[in-house]
Amino acid sequence: MAEAVTAPAISLDDVILRRAERSDVASIARIIASDTLASSENREHVTPEGVADSYYTAFESISRDPAHFLLVAEVGGRVVGTLQLTMWHTMGRQGGYRGHLETVFVDPSMRGKGIGSKMIGWALQHAKESGALLVDLSSNSTRVNAHRFYERMGFERTSVGFKIFLT
Repeated sequence: MAEAVTAPAISLDDVILRRAERSDVASIARIIASDTLASSENREHVTPEGVADSYYTAFESISRDPAHFLLVAEVGGRVVGTLQLTMWHTMGRQGGYRGHLETVFVDPSMRGKGIGSKMIGWALQHAKESGALLVDLSSNSTRVNAHRFYERMGFERTSVGFKIFLT
């Protein structure tokens, strides 16, 4: 019987967290598309030959807007995780400042090694230092393992999310 192939053990000291650069866009898109719940549209626009221009357009918009921070986790020169932190003032909570986490993904071969925890920890610390009162996120209702992970990180289930697709 063949043994399961696993990624080598890493030290969290080997994980570099940094602002995403344009050269990271294809790696970010591939990590998102590799997720089991990624839409077929994501998979159609991420090929071995490259990724759709729309990913680069989104990156340019995100990187120009100081309310957004697109983070990557890198191990050995390879992007293995990403998240986007958006910060804004809200009229709720007495005009409070808040953060929102979006597009939190770790390469499937690198899950369970603490990379997601390190990324979330960085985002929470950054938001706190920026004066945020809270950080929220939304997660697909079928992502039971992700929900357990977020709860271990201290997030509480407080909301019900709704979407309407316009295209």
